[in-house]
Amino acid sequence: MTPYGGLRVMQVMPMSRNAVHDTPTAGGFVGMRLRFGDVDVSPELGVYHDQSALGIRSTSYIIVPGVSISPRRNRRIHPGP
Repeated sequence: MTPYGGLRVMQVMPMSRNAVHDTPTAGGFVGMRLRFGDVDVSPELGVYHDQSALGIRSTSYIIVPGVSISPRRNRRIHPGP
């Protein structure tokens, strides 16, 4: 098990002048990498502050769960010459 975490800042850029403009979203995340044989599974939980551009949410905080699944790379250590 390998814990990790970090900070993120994200910004949506409108593709036209008439599109809704949004403020940046900022927050942090924590997770852990778990090894199951030849597969790594990384559950993650993020908490972000985000003003609703369309006013459809009642709060400015969002919780974003996530899971990444990836095959492990074979890391062979070759002896020196």
